[in-house]
Amino acid sequence: MFAIVLNKIVGLGNLFKKTWSGVIKDGPYLGYLGALRWHLTIFRDHICSYAGFGPSGMPVRVRIWGKPVWLRPGTSDYSAYRQVVCREGYGGIEIRRVRSIIDCGANIGLASIYFLNRFPEATVLAVEPDPENVALCQQNLEPYGGRVKVVNGAVWSHRGRVVVVPSEFGPSDKWGVQVRACESGDSEKVAVDAFDLPSLMISVGMDQVDLLKLDIERSELVLFSAPTDEWLPRVRNVIIELHDKDCSDAFFSALERYEFELLHRGGNTYCLGLRELSHQK
Repeated sequence: MFAIVLNKIVGLGNLFKKTWSGVIKDGPYLGYLGALRWHLTIFRDHICSYAGFGPSGMPVRVRIWGKPVWLRPGTSDYSAYRQVVCREGYGGIEIRRVRSIIDCGANIGLASIYFLNRFPEATVLAVEPDPENVALCQQNLEPYGGRVKVVNGAVWSHRGRVVVVPSEFGPSDKWGVQVRACESGDSEKVAVDAFDLPSLMISVGMDQVDLLKLDIERSELVLFSAPTDEWLPRVRNVIIELHDKDCSDAFFSALERYEFELLHRGGNTYCLGLRELSHQK
């Protein structure tokens, strides 16, 4: 009995140290008050699990680049924040004259927030299929006012409806949500509107997309397997996460008629200065 109590005391001590080190680590990015609030929530959830209670599940307010942002404990939100904000997952590569951005697979809006701060003259269209993510995305992007519009829908090869598919890694993996074409018998499943790129551009009056960010969990295979002549010539730069070889093959096949600067950073592929080859014009 004494050993069990001692182990719990040691465990709590280690948890307290981890909480404090987390505050120090995240303070410069989340604000020290926000970092304290976040890590105390995680600490409390661990204590509740020891006592046999579940976590609260409520989003925690922090501050990123001086504006309020909400993250959900026990989900992929924290990993998304570490990737986008701390490691600057969409930074480190110079992209000039960016005024129009479409963020496909916006999740809770962290990439859009990064772009809005990095490119102060830009407007963003954030597209996300999962209704729960969209609710938080709208809340997180509200401080940016008219510079951003959030759409609950999926980027697809054509207009229609698609079914939202939870991540294969479980309900906490909020950034792994996929979509697929609707099938018979899907009436009980969550379905959202699917949009092609020309429709999205028209919806916000974009004649040209200076930056197209795509993290759409294999939907890039559908998008780039279909004709792209109507919209791809109007895109200047692409940042894409390619999820497997089939997706990569479809993407680069669609870009065969273009020249661009190809770069890789982290898990993203950058195609910069996209322009049609001269003999294709």
